[in-house]
Amino acid sequence: MRNALAIIVVEALALIVAVVVGGFVAVGCSTNFMGGDPERTFSLPNDTSGPRLVRRCDWLDDCRSPEKGSLVEPGETFEFDIYADEERAYVVASSEGTTFGCLAVHIADGVSPTPESLSDVTACPRGTPKTS
Repeated sequence: MRNALAIIVVEALALIVAVVVGGFVAVGCSTNFMGGDPERTFSLPNDTSGPRLVRRCDWLDDCRSPEKGSLVEPGETFEFDIYADEERAYVVASSEGTTFGCLAVHIADGVSPTPESLSDVTACPRGTPKTS
């Protein structure tokens, strides 16, 4: 009887440990740090008077060789998806490739201002090309 009770207690403890450890593993592997959807869609309207070339940077602090990009006409929107733990930067330029500035999106820190349109550009990191 004592052995049967000991086996039941050991099995119950093993089950509790498996549930607790499994819960920590599931939480630790989650990409959803902010709660709700792990992905957010941004729609940044082009509220300027001309078309804007929007090119994604490799890193927030390095926009030396941004991707090809998208041309966004006045009144249209530039849309992209971003995960809660991700940061993005874009170079915003004229249709001829003259750089006006950069947009940085930091939703993970919850502190940095989030751009609301393509006119919300700020100074680009050093080394960003003035033209493409």
